[in-house]
Formats: sequence, C-alpha cells, structure tokens
Amino acid sequence: MSGALRLASIAAAAVLLAPVPARADQCDDAVVDPVPLGVRDAGFDRSRGACLRTEVLARVGGRALIDTADFYGTLGGDLVVGGRFVDRSIEWGLALRLADYTYVQNAVIKAGETSYGPIEASAAYGRGAQLAGRELSWAVMLVTELPFTHSTLETTSGALQLGAVVSWALSERISLHGRAATLAWFASSAGGTSGRTAFALSSEASFGIVAGLEASAGADAQVGWYQRGVDHLLVRIGVHLRLAGPWRLEAAAGTAVAGAERADALIVVGVRRDM
Repeated sequence: MSGALRLASIAAAAVLLAPVPARADQCDDAVVDPVPLGVRDAGFDRSRGACLRTEVLARVGGRALIDTADFYGTLGGDLVVGGRFVDRSIEWGLALRLADYTYVQNAVIKAGETSYGPIEASAAYGRGAQLAGRELSWAVMLVTELPFTHSTLETTSGALQLGAVVSWALSERISLHGRAATLAWFASSAGGTSGRTAFALSSEASFGIVAGLEASAGADAQVGWYQRGVDHLLVRIGVHLRLAGPWRLEAAAGTAVAGAERADALIVVGVRRDM
C-alpha cells in the first residue's frame, strides 16, 4: 500500500471511530436536521426534519436551467431571512424573501429581473415516540406563501404545503428522515386564474462525521404538478455544521435526474442561530 493510500485509510478510520454524541434524543442537536432544498417558487415545497426548533435564519439559494449547447435557459438566486419559535408542542414560523434575481436568455430575449416576496408563514405540531428503543420524532406541518406579498403587482399568487414528517435515530451516527405532503399553488391576474397541485415524498439519511458535523444524502419525488407522470426525482446532498455555540452553517445541492422537471442545479447556503 502506498503512503497516500495508507494515510487515506487512517483518516477514514479516524472519522468512523471518532466519538459522536449518542442519539438517545433525536432532537438534542439541530445539526441532524435535513438541509431544506425546494424546487418550486421560493422553495415552499422543501422538506424539513420532525424536530421543532426555535431559531433565526438567513439563506442564499441558487438555481439553473441551461441548454448547454446554446446557453439558453434561466439563472436565478434569492435571499431569505426568517425565524421560528416553539410554544409547547407547536412551532410557528415566518420568513421573507428579501430579494430574488432571475436572468433569462433564449433566441428572443436576454433580460434580468429583480423582485421581492413572498412572505411565508408556517406552523407545525410535533411529539416524540420510541421505535426499536430509539427516539423517533414526528410532526404535521403547514407552510403557506401569503397572497399579495410579492412585488409583482400584476399577478397575485399563493401556495400551500400540508404534510407529515418523521425523524428517527437509527444509530448513534445515523438519522433517517421522511416526509409525505400535498402541494397546492394558484396565480390570478387580469387574464384569469390558474392552479397546480402535486404530491411529494422525501427521504434522507444524515451521518454524524464528528460531533457537530453532519453529512446527508436524500431524494425528493413529486407527481401531479405537470399532470403527466413524474414531475421529478431530485437527488441531493448536504452538510450541516455547528460553527460555535448557537451558530450553524448549512449547505446543500441537488439536481433532477428523472421526470418532466428541467432544473439542472439547485443550491442553498444558510446560517442559522439557535435561540
């Protein structure tokens, strides 16, 4: 074995043998939570962990849909700030997309647009249980994008996600997360009203590398949005790091590998502070 391979083997063994806190309580440390990544406008369709949290957050997201041969497509990014707090077994949340930039280029146009909004309100009710002698958390959640909170005055839109999530400490290092949800969206203008609905399933596993550092991988599936089979199967990876004290850094990236969705890449980077 070469010296480089020997060092790599030692490093891998050190990571696998490094002590991590026992996950007797799934909600002890927020770094086990999945890093949310949504496809729909403002990400209202993103998943979450089942643990209720009190925190403030700021996150930057990016998206790309590109025809690589001609560089036709859409690039965009946004900045979201918000927070949530827990009152007994109920969590309340509020978030605002402060800025959103979209750049479109095709055979006809080449233009950029900046906007703000919408405001997102959320609520969740959760409890704890036991499965196979380990902590399991579950919650029902509601996420809404409020109408009349977007800078585009010509069109009024709103969205809703209603679902259930579960998080389970499979072992001292591994947590599993799952979600099932329904999605609804509408838009109204002088030209009429349109709407879409979909059903979403998500699964994710997070792995404790060392204390305060989690890596994750998962998949999201949606059907019904485009009314022709599978909307997308999105695969994603993420990392969640406790920086110092109550501060956390999160990052995730994903891409659609099947279905009608054309999202080539999605990324998000965020900072959260436990309260």
